[in-house]
Amino acid sequence: MDKITCCLCTGETGPLVHATVVQCKNCNLYINTNAPPKDKLKKILKNFLLSACHRKGGPERRIMKANMQLDALERHIKPGRVFDVGSAAGFFMKAAEDRGWEAHGNDISAAAIKWAKNRYNIDIHHDFFEDISLQSDYYDAVVMWNTLEHTHNPAETISIAKRILKKGGLIYIKIPEKGTLASLKKHYEPLHLFEFSMKILQNYLVKEGFTELEINKEWEVKGCPATEYLYRLEE
Repeated sequence: MDKITCCLCTGETGPLVHATVVQCKNCNLYINTNAPPKDKLKKILKNFLLSACHRKGGPERRIMKANMQLDALERHIKPGRVFDVGSAAGFFMKAAEDRGWEAHGNDISAAAIKWAKNRYNIDIHHDFFEDISLQSDYYDAVVMWNTLEHTHNPAETISIAKRILKKGGLIYIKIPEKGTLASLKKHYEPLHLFEFSMKILQNYLVKEGFTELEINKEWEVKGCPATEYLYRLEE
């Protein structure tokens, strides 16, 4: 197997620790060595819909969670422009628009984008975040709900978010907490291309010029604890 360089710290990775996953020797980031190419991933997920889209009361519960996340954003900033990276079926965008935000977003599931359009009349970019032409210094907030672990290059994703944010804008990231090998093995998901520990992401966001505002560890994703990181881009 060819050596993989860590996208966050450029450190070297060691041997496989589980399935197709290696770990950076420097920052301890877990990296999936079997990341599907973008065109293949789009085909794999073209019909993907969150279970909430089918379950009775599911959309309402998702909107309720989105409003809780918007409460956190609005403790630090007034409604403005927000980009939702990996919008899924548009629940967060719908809640944001209802509260006066101008909401934009992207997803690679054609089925989710169609569902959002039919249900909420929301338009979502059908492409990867890094492949969309977005204006710099434009958004007041960028949010990523269970998205960063699916990206092909989290460093690039955060860099683009930083570029499109206004100075003083907010980045709000929610990821499953799988920073230990035991947690990785217990909650292994082949389409997670990276797994973080809290310290890894905290250190990286500070390095990139963000200041911590809130850390929330109350959420869970499929039984796995998750963490929400709310940071401000320094003026």
